[in-house]
Amino acid sequence: GGVFSPQTELDIMRALRQAYPDARLDLDPNAGWTMDEAHQVVPELKKVVTYLEDPVAGRPNMHTLLQQYQLPLATNMCIRSRRELEASVAEGRMPVSILLMDAHYWRGVEATISAAAYGADHGLTIGTHSNSHLGHSLLVMAVTGLFFRNRVPLDTPYPWVNPA
Repeated sequence: GGVFSPQTELDIMRALRQAYPDARLDLDPNAGWTMDEAHQVVPELKKVVTYLEDPVAGRPNMHTLLQQYQLPLATNMCIRSRRELEASVAEGRMPVSILLMDAHYWRGVEATISAAAYGADHGLTIGTHSNSHLGHSLLVMAVTGLFFRNRVPLDTPYPWVNPA
């Protein structure tokens, strides 16, 4: 997501839902939408996606969308550290319902598992997500994810597809 206009991405997700009625569909606009754009499409996206990942930038904006639309929101952008996770809990303004974690980014496997447990203790669903999945990195992601409670399926983009 985040490549086409929000309306075009909504149309694409609707077409995917129609073609694959039982599929799990998630959309990640990579914080590329304004709040106005999000308000235009989120009510309809709620009907076709499992969750929406980082539609807008920043914890306050994500929290507003989560509260207003009750659509599961995921992040690997607006909460990027244990400190930001703890701050969201302390503020009582959790901006997401799903925290997507990468052991490379969250300071190793043990730190990631510990932060994931903390998040799960505070009602978050936990998942894994990264762009660095070649060789042992994919194994690290998969093994780390096995230790998460309240987890979503493993999530990894594959941007290295060779069209030839």
